[in-house]
Amino acid sequence: MDTDEARQGVRLWQLRTNSCRWPLGRPWDHAEFFCGEPTIPGCSWCKEHRKLALVRAKVGPKPPMVLKDRRR
Repeated sequence: MDTDEARQGVRLWQLRTNSCRWPLGRPWDHAEFFCGEPTIPGCSWCKEHRKLALVRAKVGPKPPMVLKDRRR
């Protein structure tokens, strides 16, 4: 793999069973390239992307705001 291919990742059909499936690009872009690095056993991502996924899951959305009924 030359430097340009390494920088842009691998295409969907190039992924193997042990390839990281983290989509490259901005969050709402169409995923054209994927990381492709070797995965952690039992996970779909490499070590770096697994950390990112777990950080995002922990931060996650805020709990819904509950308005109190002030009628008496």
